[in-house]
Amino acid sequence: MIPEMLIAATPYLGQILLFFVSGVCGGVANSIAGGGSFFTFPAMLIAGIPALGANISSSIATLAGYGGGLGEFRHEIAGYRRLLVRLTLVCVAGTVAGAEILLASPPTTFRVVVPWLVGVSTIAFALAPRWARVAATHPGAGPRMSSRLVLGVFVLSIYGGYFGSGVGIMLLALLALTIGGHVRAAQGIRLTLAFMKNCVTTIIFVNRGSLFVAAITYAGAGTARGGVLGARVIARLGALAARRVIIAIGTATTLRLALG
Repeated sequence: MIPEMLIAATPYLGQILLFFVSGVCGGVANSIAGGGSFFTFPAMLIAGIPALGANISSSIATLAGYGGGLGEFRHEIAGYRRLLVRLTLVCVAGTVAGAEILLASPPTTFRVVVPWLVGVSTIAFALAPRWARVAATHPGAGPRMSSRLVLGVFVLSIYGGYFGSGVGIMLLALLALTIGGHVRAAQGIRLTLAFMKNCVTTIIFVNRGSLFVAAITYAGAGTARGGVLGARVIARLGALAARRVIIAIGTATTLRLALG
């Protein structure tokens, strides 16, 4: 028997294509610089899924796109294993807190807050290159734990548990500014923490959230495929063009949500 919280309405062909294509684009975006939810979340809104259900379903769907990237950075994060284990514990604690806040709050609260969250995420994504340039000249703390890093990961994990979009960009900026110019190592740690965040929210939401099965299934299949295609797309499209598309979608989604 499918629990009441699993909403398994049969989608139209157009919705199936919308979910899948948004998933592919989201998987590609995550492999380039993050921001995959900027595709899957608006697509689910367009399909008529309520904002809270779209947030939960999008968070679960993007989980499938992390597989390829995790293996790519395994050598870069080898020297950060002890740090990564500690940050993972912090990330799990913050994610649980954020997810519990989301599920304990009325849907009306989420509808009021979500335009601001999407807007902040879009601004963070737009400013990420500038943060990276600052980080490149920042001496950093190396592979060590710091109170600033722990607090930052915990706060961003609460945000990520409550609303998934944009948290990867914010984590990358935080890591770049705290471990210095080790860009690929920061990418690997960011990807690992984002993967753990999505695993935790998936476990919580599957048991207690309002999940739209069709959206998760088709968008998830798309993100899995998009994660594999990411490297090929970035070679042809270019990171700058991809970033502009993501920023445009984030801005449009913010305006759509703000205007009801």
